[in-house]
Amino acid sequence: MEDPMSALPRPALTGPTRVLNDALHDLHHRAGWPSLRALAKETGVSHTTVSKTFSQPALPSWGTLELLVEAMEGDTTLFHQLWLAASTPTDGGAPAPAPRIAGRHAELEAVRRHLETGTGLLLVTGEAGIGKTTLVDAAAAASTPFVAVGACLPLSVEVPLLPIADLLRAIHEHDRELITSALASCPAFVTTSLARLVPELEDVSDPSGHEDPWTRQRLYSAVGLALLSLGGTGRIAFVLEDLHWADGATLDLIETLLVRRPPLPAVLTWRRDDPDVPESSRQWHRRLRRSGEVSVLALGPLTRAETAEQLRLLGHSDEAAMDGIFDRTLGHPFFTEQLATQDSHAPALLDDVLDARLDGLDQDAWRVVRALGVADRSLAPEDLAASTGLDGEALTGTLHALRDRLLIDVDPARGSAQLRHPLLAHAVRRRLVPGEAADQHERLATVLGAAVHARAAEIASHWKGAGDRERELEWRLRAATGSALAFDWAQEAEHWCRALDLWPSDDTLVGDPPMTRAHAYLAAIDALDESLQWHRAAELSEVTEGMLAGLDAATRAEVVRRAAKYRSDRDGLTVGMTLIEQALDLYRGLPPSSGLVHAISHKRWLLMSLGDYRQAHDLAREGAAAATQLGDARSARYALSTLAWHEGADGHLDQATALLARGRDLVPEGADPPGDVRQCVMLTDLHLLNGGTVDDVERAGRWGLGIAEAWGIDNNLALILRANLATAHLRAGDVRGASALLGVESHEPPDPDRWPVHSVRAELEAVSGETALAVARIESLLPDIVADGEVDLEEVSALAHVHFLNGTSEVVLDRLLRDLDAVVDTAPARVVASALVAATRAAAESAGRNDPSRVTVRDLYARSQLARNKDPDVSPWRRSADAELARGDQADTADQWMAAARGWDRLHRPHDAAYCWWRAAQAALRHGQGTLAARLLKKAAADAGEHVPLSRAIAETARTGR
Repeated sequence: MEDPMSALPRPALTGPTRVLNDALHDLHHRAGWPSLRALAKETGVSHTTVSKTFSQPALPSWGTLELLVEAMEGDTTLFHQLWLAASTPTDGGAPAPAPRIAGRHAELEAVRRHLETGTGLLLVTGEAGIGKTTLVDAAAAASTPFVAVGACLPLSVEVPLLPIADLLRAIHEHDRELITSALASCPAFVTTSLARLVPELEDVSDPSGHEDPWTRQRLYSAVGLALLSLGGTGRIAFVLEDLHWADGATLDLIETLLVRRPPLPAVLTWRRDDPDVPESSRQWHRRLRRSGEVSVLALGPLTRAETAEQLRLLGHSDEAAMDGIFDRTLGHPFFTEQLATQDSHAPALLDDVLDARLDGLDQDAWRVVRALGVADRSLAPEDLAASTGLDGEALTGTLHALRDRLLIDVDPARGSAQLRHPLLAHAVRRRLVPGEAADQHERLATVLGAAVHARAAEIASHWKGAGDRERELEWRLRAATGSALAFDWAQEAEHWCRALDLWPSDDTLVGDPPMTRAHAYLAAIDALDESLQWHRAAELSEVTEGMLAGLDAATRAEVVRRAAKYRSDRDGLTVGMTLIEQALDLYRGLPPSSGLVHAISHKRWLLMSLGDYRQAHDLAREGAAAATQLGDARSARYALSTLAWHEGADGHLDQATALLARGRDLVPEGADPPGDVRQCVMLTDLHLLNGGTVDDVERAGRWGLGIAEAWGIDNNLALILRANLATAHLRAGDVRGASALLGVESHEPPDPDRWPVHSVRAELEAVSGETALAVARIESLLPDIVADGEVDLEEVSALAHVHFLNGTSEVVLDRLLRDLDAVVDTAPARVVASALVAATRAAAESAGRNDPSRVTVRDLYARSQLARNKDPDVSPWRRSADAELARGDQADTADQWMAAARGWDRLHRPHDAAYCWWRAAQAALRHGQGTLAARLLKKAAADAGEHVPLSRAIAETARTGR
């Protein structure tokens, strides 16, 4: 593809202004590069102003910037923070850095707005470490007026009015002239009284230090009058932090000022649920909250996303580690910071904080706390009584005491109690002495295991803690079965793997119903495979191969069938074919089974991968017959949906949908969620192959995606379904809609176990202009997902598309020709169409009129069914291939490309149409048809939409005439 046009120019900037400008250009990119005139029309400002906002070094007004961000569907809160940082000068004249905090965007804006334009008191509350000071400090840093701060301290001896003195001293140090002017407008006693707090305010204060009964009243009046005078300037706001530690005089003064309603905006912070706060201060806090003059902003924990943001600000980028930290801290910012900034499992400072909460517990309290800590969840009173040995009255009194110490939460609705935070449970477990933990685990396993609906995984974990391997194995098998019924394959796999570690010997039957160790291995392999842990599944499969000699024929067939699957990928398709033939020989000597149906289907897949689609179709029919004979509804549905795919790939869509409907009717609604997902995969596949619109694919697949989300199904089929839906949106020109469906972002590294969504993500990256990133992603996937000797036309077509947009088509041409040669004689036209067009395009891009690849690709095209297929949904592919072949000979015409473009328009594929309109324009220009070319380029630009490389290439042709 020709060089694209340049993006909007970026001014030479530094610091926060550069950050703001870069963020605006990135948003413009993500929005699909809307034109300046389009943005001007959307925002109601001139296109010149829009251009200056992007390209000039001067800081834009917030009003203009806000309109642009909204027009491009950006985050106005984030951009307002960036704009504030860029517009706030530092002492050196350079913009101040943006205050960065995790989440709390609305709260930050509320506090900043109050400091700038509010009056009266805003009370920010929350438990210790929840982020009150961080929030207020960030708001103060982003505010226009000077914010004076006074802090209360937990001193051993009270210092009256200490935070008020700090506040006044801060104002005096910031702007002596301002405070002097403000005090000059007040009665004389004001300065004299305030000098008792801040001697700097008067050169000579009352040397006698004499106090009379009215001294405090005069001081309160003096502070009130001073603040009233300062408030009139509009240049001052103040913050008083940690008022739960304030002395009585400070609290009285604030309450007195509240009555006078000073115009000076004030923000106060208060620690909630602190047992060390005196009762008099608690009463003051209750009175303050009841006042109609006080607004309250209560802070809670951060969300999972906000915690991830906090961790990124602290320098962490590991998503899995982020989830682990959130699960332990539940979004508590202080706990998160401590875990994130220390190397140890539990940082010393955090240990000290938590240990202090547990110090001084009596024996009964420790029994309850220990049971809750080892259980690591809430417990009902009867379970607590049985696992602690405490009777009713003793337990009730202990629960009251623990709640008063803020160590437990009680849920009256559920009738249960739990420790207030998971890290408290960790602190409890850390205090256990040898033997104490095992005893408590055994008590809990016995008590909780007796419940009617006992949680098998939990009971197994407690028996593990108690050191009882036999009972743990019993409950592990129950847990694995329960996880399988819930389609939680990742947990199922872990239970099976642990059960295998516990198994007493190879020939021992365990469980109810009894099962062998070999069957446990098979179950573990399947669970690992479904949970996208392919390499672990392959390792276990290799282990089971070593057990074949001692197995019966049915079990050997199951083992060999799985070996065929994993060794096909590891050792090549030839090895896989040999093994699957062995498995089929075993199955055919046994009664019909679902294993036979799946073995036939795997051989069918191997034949397709080797290029023999006709025999694969025959095997799909054999599989359907075997499933019907078996009489198992799910196996029959599986086989019918497989046969339906082949019928649809041959163009018989009505027959295919009838087969799918027949299979669906065999299983009661809701009885087979994974089968529902698979059916949607097949149906969306067929619509994509048969020219279906995005609405067709949505109708076919959206219900299956809903089922996957409702059941938590996250297997390979669910990923393929997401990829199919995203592909439909991408074909329809909806790049952002496609991206939203994938569930994987550009910043996430390639993951071969999740290849379907990463493959489409690579195409989206390429279409969005990140072509080098796209190439790197898809090239890193292929070695793990395409076996030696395997032909995967869908993946090689995606690879060719990405390389073409990157300008490196020649890299993939040989692979395209090799794979097409293997399949083109038997594969349906719809299956080979994309790869054939990619090959003709890559050949046209190659240098030299006599390049042998052009001869090869012409031969492949002539051998294919595509060259002879006249179906309307195949026609655009055929016309595109014809035009590309002509382009390779420099003989293409505008009419050829226009015919292809109209075909793509009929299929509602604007990017493909835009490409053809563009090529038509180039052909017209070569033939001196400038007017036609201009009209075609306009159509191409309109259809290109969010396709960045294509939009750039179209603009370049418009600019250069080439």
